[in-house]
Amino acid sequence: MNESVLIGRSERFLDQIKRRVISINDVKYPENFLEIYSYFKNNLDSLHEMRENMEIKGYTAPYRSINKYGRPLSGDMKAEDMYDISRHTKYFRMNAAAKKNILDRVKSAISSHKIAIGHLEEFATIECDSCHRVYRGHELSILTEKMCECGKDSFKLHPNDEGVYRLDIIPFLPLSGDYMVKLSQLSPRSREAFRSMVRILKQEKRGIVKTLSLVVKIMEDGRWVRKRVTIDADEEVNYDKEIRKQYGSNARIEMIQ
Repeated sequence: MNESVLIGRSERFLDQIKRRVISINDVKYPENFLEIYSYFKNNLDSLHEMRENMEIKGYTAPYRSINKYGRPLSGDMKAEDMYDISRHTKYFRMNAAAKKNILDRVKSAISSHKIAIGHLEEFATIECDSCHRVYRGHELSILTEKMCECGKDSFKLHPNDEGVYRLDIIPFLPLSGDYMVKLSQLSPRSREAFRSMVRILKQEKRGIVKTLSLVVKIMEDGRWVRKRVTIDADEEVNYDKEIRKQYGSNARIEMIQ
């Protein structure tokens, strides 16, 4: 698919999502529940396909080719040639920015749809009136065509009293990937709180550091030598003090990894 076609198609799809008003007032009825659940699931499948196509086409690093080749040396080039090169470089940068922005929107929309689907799956279970099979959690995706595996289409909805959900947040999610627009509408204090939460989540994603690798300079047999040692990570521990305790008062830490 042509790049401009892919970007245009993705923008139209996201704008279509943005225009749709999501109401959760009647979600307690199985027909309405399955309708909104199926809508989110179908959107998510389309968004995943878009992201895959974009990643195949290099949208994850759109500036790489520009940075790699850069601007040619001026040398004996004519002024009009330099102007053409500058104009084309500007065009490629704008194109790269468009790729980066649309991929960012698609990723945001994917995350928002996953959150919405997760809250719906926690909210209730669906029981077939005919065979009495109960669908819960990820099994609800079987019902996106609003048809039980037994061939019947009549259901009962049972709220999940043990579920962890907040359906009222769904209409406020950036389902179209416009999280930056929603962020700009927050107060300065709210934006700072949002950034703090993002930083915490990034730290959790990286995981907790349990050990540290240290390069230590110590005195042995009258000469300085370097050793690599491993020590348990602990914010309350003074690493310099621990190293001196193990290797003598002259020991020094040169690097921590």
